[in-house]
Parts: sequence; structure tokens; C-alpha cells
Amino acid sequence: MTVDYIARGDLDPHFIDAKPSFMVKLSKADLVLQFYRPLATSSA
Repeated sequence: MTVDYIARGDLDPHFIDAKPSFMVKLSKADLVLQFYRPLATSSA
């Protein structure tokens, strides 16, 4: 089994530059997992 990732979990996904290599990794993957952090909310 090989585990790979596109971006580290501590990075904001809105500021990750897309690369062609991401699509290559995804096209070869047998399984893709997505994890989301909860959105920050304001209590104002």
C-alpha cells in the first residue's frame, strides 16, 4: 500500500497552487479521501 497526499492538512486549501501533477496522482488513485476542517464562524 502506498499513501500519498496533495497538500498537508495544516495548509489552507484556498491558497494551494494547482499543479498538473495533482491530476496525475488523482487519475492513478484507487481511493481518494477528502477531509475538511470546520469553517470558522463569528458569534457577532
